[in-house]
Amino acid sequence: MPFFLLADALMDKGGIPRRLINLANALVRWISGGLAMLSVVASMFFAGISGSAAADSAAVSSVMIPAMAKKGYAKDFAAALIACAGTIGTIFPPSIPMIVYGVTRGTSIGALFIAGVVPGVLMGLALMAHAYAVSRQRGYSGVAFPSVREVWRAFREALLTLLMPVIVVGGILGGIVAPSEATAIAVFYSLFLGGLVDRELRWSSLPGGCYKRASARGS
Repeated sequence: MPFFLLADALMDKGGIPRRLINLANALVRWISGGLAMLSVVASMFFAGISGSAAADSAAVSSVMIPAMAKKGYAKDFAAALIACAGTIGTIFPPSIPMIVYGVTRGTSIGALFIAGVVPGVLMGLALMAHAYAVSRQRGYSGVAFPSVREVWRAFREALLTLLMPVIVVGGILGGIVAPSEATAIAVFYSLFLGGLVDRELRWSSLPGGCYKRASARGS
């Protein structure tokens, strides 16, 4: 748990959520209700990294709710959609509640992770369908169709971030590392991305970020 909270703080301060949102934006923004569907896709991306519904919702809402409000989306719709999409983080691996349940009940955490993949994807698709239907009804149109170069640039910037769930979850499912070791890997990988690759992570910002994550988890 402490390692996951630290990894969440490192990812937030290292700009990882922004790169995931940029990729999701390039993929679905052109569809009717594209920003609403973008919020769901971004939540699914982040769920595969953070393992936390609170971290998922906080990271996506801070960027997407203002953006949706600026484009004419109702704030209550935007907030409700992102809150619902954030719950994917409790189901989709690596899920902190699944780890806690597996440890306390002696259940295979790898098996729990496998069981959460399909329900998590179905939840995301259902929320995207709902967002599309509501957006068509209320007239929330999409924005400009992205160019191939723009999609490729967003994918390239997010590629190393997308490898994190592959490394963490794949390591657990493959029997290479234990869940506790996987969380430590998530911390070091977040440090690597934010501090060395993207160079957006500042040591001075860590205490406040860790406190913010711990407070959210405690509430």
